[in-house]
Amino acid sequence: NVPTGTTSNTTTDAGGAFSAPGLRPGGPYTVSVAAPGYQGAQVTDVQTIVAQSYELPIELVAEGAAGADTGEIVVSASRLPNARSVSQGPATVLNAADIQNIASVNRDIRDLSRRDPFARLDDTPTGGRAISFAGQNARYNRFTVDGVPITDNFCLNTDGLPSRRSPIPYDAIGQFQAQVAPYDVRQGNFQGGAVNIVLKSGTNDFHGTGFYSQTTDGLVGKRTKAGPGIPTGRASIPDFKIENYGAELAGPIIADKVFFMVAGERLRGGRPIAEGPVDNNAGTAIPNLSQAQVDRVSAIAQGVYGYDTGGVQRNLGDKDDRVVARIDANISDTQRLALTYTYANDAITLLNNTFSSITTGSPGLGLAS
Repeated sequence: NVPTGTTSNTTTDAGGAFSAPGLRPGGPYTVSVAAPGYQGAQVTDVQTIVAQSYELPIELVAEGAAGADTGEIVVSASRLPNARSVSQGPATVLNAADIQNIASVNRDIRDLSRRDPFARLDDTPTGGRAISFAGQNARYNRFTVDGVPITDNFCLNTDGLPSRRSPIPYDAIGQFQAQVAPYDVRQGNFQGGAVNIVLKSGTNDFHGTGFYSQTTDGLVGKRTKAGPGIPTGRASIPDFKIENYGAELAGPIIADKVFFMVAGERLRGGRPIAEGPVDNNAGTAIPNLSQAQVDRVSAIAQGVYGYDTGGVQRNLGDKDDRVVARIDANISDTQRLALTYTYANDAITLLNNTFSSITTGSPGLGLAS
């Protein structure tokens, strides 16, 4: 493995076949083959995919044969006929370079899943960005990180993920794989799609990434076409601010032996709530209801009944924290150790509205209590 200096030695069988299991996904790898009486050969730029075999046909030339060179033959895997990964059924595989080139405003693995031709993303207001495969129910998917299942055990989301966004920081994804109908006995417990995320791991070089994004009401256009509810053609935008930032760092602890990777991502803010009093800069003003009236109702509830209404809820209070850490160690040519830690905390306010219909003039507020 060129980035980490990891080596694995194996011997061919009587038929000349060889196998090197347990390698890190990705690469690039350099494969060297040597045999007594034959000219050595080397294949570069070999890229592996998790849970897939890589066929690498290498034909050695006998020493002294016509046209034989005195040096080692070096060839790239992309130029070697029949050198390829063998998939057990249709699959979509994205490496770290592919992921960097995919636009994802939400920084969500669903934006990677939708690249599969069998996938469908429900991006409607009530769809919750649920991803489904081959027409199956979105909750019938299986999601794994490094082969470990991460599922929505309580069925709180519209698909099988345990969080509204990706439970893994976007910059920590080293390889993405989506399968629909693999004929592999090791694959099971799903009827839709099997999505596996392979985390990045450290190399002999230090490298890192970072990002920051912000959205506020000041960046939202207010001019629109005049019509019902907007007679002047100028919309009222509620005050809001959404911040999303994170970083990823990886490198060696002991060169060629022990490596680390850590990544984190945080989101603070939330989508603004449209409904509100007529004098509170609400996007959808509730007729005949002012902030002073809301304050009087809150004062009565507190003074007479000892109940704190908490005031009018202005946004959904979106909070999302994700952290991943990984340590890889090369114990020997045949033994490797990987330790992974993941943390995800996803919270949002669910409104218990007090209205039946805003068209009647009755309060349509979500209270913080």
